[in-house]
Amino acid sequence: MFGTRPENARWPEDWFSEIRARYEKENLRLVPLALNCTIRAGEPMHLTAEDADGHAVTITGAVPEAARSRAVTAEEVETRLRKTGGTAFSAAQCAVALDGGLAVSAGALNALRREALAQMEAQRTAVPKRRVFDFVLPETVKNSADKPLLTVSLHRAEQLSEGLIALAPARVYVPVELLAQLDLSPHLGRTEFFVVLPRIYRTQDEPILRALLEDAAKKGVTGVSLGNLGHLPLARGLDAALHGDWPLNAGPCRLHSMVFHPRLVGGSPDSVFWQKYLQPLLADPSRPCAVLRRSVDWQREAMDCMERAFRAVVNEIPGYEFKTRAALSEMMYLLVTRAPATRAVLKKALRSADRIKTMLQFVQTHYAEDLTVEQIAASASISPSECLRCFHDMIGTTPNQYLRGQRLQRAAELLCGTTLQVTAIAAQCGFEDSSYFARSFRQLYGCGPTEFRRRTLRAGQ
Repeated sequence: MFGTRPENARWPEDWFSEIRARYEKENLRLVPLALNCTIRAGEPMHLTAEDADGHAVTITGAVPEAARSRAVTAEEVETRLRKTGGTAFSAAQCAVALDGGLAVSAGALNALRREALAQMEAQRTAVPKRRVFDFVLPETVKNSADKPLLTVSLHRAEQLSEGLIALAPARVYVPVELLAQLDLSPHLGRTEFFVVLPRIYRTQDEPILRALLEDAAKKGVTGVSLGNLGHLPLARGLDAALHGDWPLNAGPCRLHSMVFHPRLVGGSPDSVFWQKYLQPLLADPSRPCAVLRRSVDWQREAMDCMERAFRAVVNEIPGYEFKTRAALSEMMYLLVTRAPATRAVLKKALRSADRIKTMLQFVQTHYAEDLTVEQIAASASISPSECLRCFHDMIGTTPNQYLRGQRLQRAAELLCGTTLQVTAIAAQCGFEDSSYFARSFRQLYGCGPTEFRRRTLRAGQ
């Protein structure tokens, strides 16, 4: 092959050098991590790494030896742990709890850091576990003797015309992505409009689809056609009828989507309801879900409780918040009392309950401070490793995750009850990095701090 080269063209080596310089000098977008390292005499070293998306890993290393000459310092340990170069992570926070007079090699610390980062990367890149739902074929339904209704499905905007509406269809199905091109106002009251969600979409498209559904309600759309179970979270809370499309194999049925936080019933994690009833139920691996059937008496009662809670929320009857909570509490009581007991309450569990209560109260009091796992453990007079075990077994989280939740909860209260700037609220609640605060807040509440304040004020008017 022959070719020509302009006289003033740059050599490839020049391009490569420039690309390498940009890669090495420009600020790359790295995933910030919170690192907590505990080094105690006579105990294995522990390193916990957490990100803002809820991923957490804990690595156990070797038992440190007594120093023969110079002991390692906390600053040296922190410097070694922060060396995350060449990875997709950065050490945004690093806390070290170190006993004096110990010797720890650089190789041991490097191995601890590498393993933590490797496991964190594996968690973040792991293929999501495929959800499996119990499905029971519906009973055979006899064909109705009623006259069938005329329904129309649109595929192009120009298909919606006066001639089509003159045929008096009972319902017109419109793809949600097509709705922006249509003016439904001339036809409202003459037929009803349902939007159809795409059966295949990416996870990152869900906020866009949700916004389209909210806009559809403003245009006069009265219902949503659900083609798979993944559509239910998208349509949650909309003032619209939900109809199951044929892929759901849904005959005459009702689709109710009810999602509530267990704290609505159990209160805070340090309450007796949470520790005695809710946590054992939620932590039981033998019951990942509950399938209820009306043929069983107590299950029928539980389903009736769900129905009462749903109707209370939909109709917003006076005091519906109390009625909803009461109905859900009764449902949870049936699940707790009727489910087979899988473990007895041991003395160790009771001791762990006392310890977790003390540590939670400590975090709730000092949430704005730069707390470490060591300080939280010291409040209950236990080791950091025992602290991590108590948090994992009793409330299913880590100390840092609980601390972050308390900070975000207080930030939400300040956003609703004060006029402080978002940056001032972040600093007051213990967040040194405003961008990290905004990401964590959005993960928990589904929107940024500013949008949360605006929605809350609008709802209170």
